[in-house]
Amino acid sequence: MQPAAVYELYRKWCTAHGVKADNNINLGKQLKRLGFNKTRSNGKDYWRVDETPAGTEIRSKTFPRVEEIVPDIADAANSAEPLMDRDEKAEEKIAA
Repeated sequence: MQPAAVYELYRKWCTAHGVKADNNINLGKQLKRLGFNKTRSNGKDYWRVDETPAGTEIRSKTFPRVEEIVPDIADAANSAEPLMDRDEKAEEKIAA
């Protein structure tokens, strides 16, 4: 994410939470202290964070596809029939 965009989000968060925002230089120092790194790509600076061991582990796991969990999902999606019965009580609560 570009530094100006990070700083703008930080300022908005500070305003929303009643916190005095630091300047962009101090924010950059704090981001570095927290493990973020500034990198340059195509002539532009970006803040990035390296993947943690937990993130690597999660990314390495395979997750089932919807089709494997609900084998007839494609048939149901292409059907003219509703996917589930109407819940009139729930509709009344939503309308109220």
